[in-house]
Amino acid sequence: MNNMKWKKWISTGLSMIMAVSAFALTAPRVRGAEEKPTEPGLWITEIYQNDVKREDLFDNSSDHMEFVEAINTSDRSVELGSDYTLWYEYPSGDAYVMKELTISAPDGSTAVAPGETVVLCQRTDLGGEEGASYASEAQFRQSMRVPPGVRVYRVSGQNGFAENDRGFALKNSAGEVTSYYHYNSTTDAVTADGLAVSL
Repeated sequence: MNNMKWKKWISTGLSMIMAVSAFALTAPRVRGAEEKPTEPGLWITEIYQNDVKREDLFDNSSDHMEFVEAINTSDRSVELGSDYTLWYEYPSGDAYVMKELTISAPDGSTAVAPGETVVLCQRTDLGGEEGASYASEAQFRQSMRVPPGVRVYRVSGQNGFAENDRGFALKNSAGEVTSYYHYNSTTDAVTADGLAVSL
């Protein structure tokens, strides 16, 4: 009789463990989650998603110098757009959607040598003149103290980065997410104006 009770308890316990394991494998990605790279390549290292107001520099109060910083930790150059693509994640109804952003450089190059690189969300959507209505690369470098050796790329396909409940991902040529972070004001204390997520 006692053996039967023990067998029943053990069977129930194993069923519960299997159910929890199945949920863990199928549960949606949690807001505020981070996926750290596991091998050398292009990694997201910083997300500056909420710039301070700069009415002293520009003729509007929009955020002008939001950016994503990445570092190529491998020993070879990689190509943006082919080896790696940048994706922006945002909520849509009850789900999250990722869209690919287009990255370009003033000289047309998409190669990222080993070392740091910065992707600037240049707000050309605001119209007007560069340097007066939206930031030029020179203004961005000066304000954010970007060293001369760090390349600055420009991103299009997204007019500014919202300060809450958004994410960024890098995907390799196979479409696999290699570096990811989703920030949320309820889990991150760095979503206020002028603060960044450092990974």
